[in-house]
Amino acid sequence: MTERSKKLLEILLSEGLVSEAQAAEVEKAQAATGAPLQEILLDKRFVDDEGLAKALALQLDIPFVRLIDQNIDPQVVKILAEETARQYKVIPVKLEGEHLYVAFVSPLNLPARDEIKLVTGYNILPMVATEKEVEQAINQYYKVEETSRQALIDMRMKELKEKKKDEKIDIEEDLGQVEDLPVVKLVNDIVNGAINVKTSDIHFEPQDPEMIVRYRVDGILHDIMTVPKHIEAAVISRVKILSNLDITERRRPQDGHIAFAKGDKKYDLRVSTLLTVAGEKVVLRILDRSSMLISLEDLGFVGQD
Repeated sequence: MTERSKKLLEILLSEGLVSEAQAAEVEKAQAATGAPLQEILLDKRFVDDEGLAKALALQLDIPFVRLIDQNIDPQVVKILAEETARQYKVIPVKLEGEHLYVAFVSPLNLPARDEIKLVTGYNILPMVATEKEVEQAINQYYKVEETSRQALIDMRMKELKEKKKDEKIDIEEDLGQVEDLPVVKLVNDIVNGAINVKTSDIHFEPQDPEMIVRYRVDGILHDIMTVPKHIEAAVISRVKILSNLDITERRRPQDGHIAFAKGDKKYDLRVSTLLTVAGEKVVLRILDRSSMLISLEDLGFVGQD
């Protein structure tokens, strides 16, 4: 038994979560099988998930968190891609400045912590949660929220299309005036999410059967979400309206600009459109104005120069 396993067993004993007889049985089982201590404890039902997670938190001197008691901001969850969250069994919990608190099932997985730090750009402060609650949180914040949002968009856009069909008016003609459309919120969410994860580019790529939205982070494109085909044109038109482009022009490439504010920071979004075989593609390059302010000292000049 490793020193780490011994320490965990001692904590379980001191907290009264296992008895002396159970601890001896676990040590004997591990010596015979070589199985991980946590696995043996759970298989024998000497301790439940929460008790084991609390003991692990005490061992590592990091917080234990009950996710069902947390009101997690969905925007914080979006900082980390669903694929990464599922791969490492983690969920972002809260953001404080440059520190991102992340609940881990296995906080000793250092490669996971390093990768999450790399893809998010934040300092990672680990917390411990049970596997069941992490999986439930991932399903809740990545799937349920996305499904309900898409359902709302589908419903409202269908209503609007029917209304416009009756009035014989193109849906795109009215997008500039209808600020409460779900498609407006959708575009805002996509841009806000990109800024949260320090994305350099947002790609709206028409595909068959649905448009794919991708973020470029550290040079790598990540699939973020899909946009239903019947609102693809409305999303593209919304971006064009924001960047003062011609929404009726779909064949020629166009370039535009959006001034976007988030909190006390201002961003320049350079917009480019291009006609592809599958439809009109749009790329937004995100530039943080504050990051472009470089002093002469930063460039290596001294006072005499």
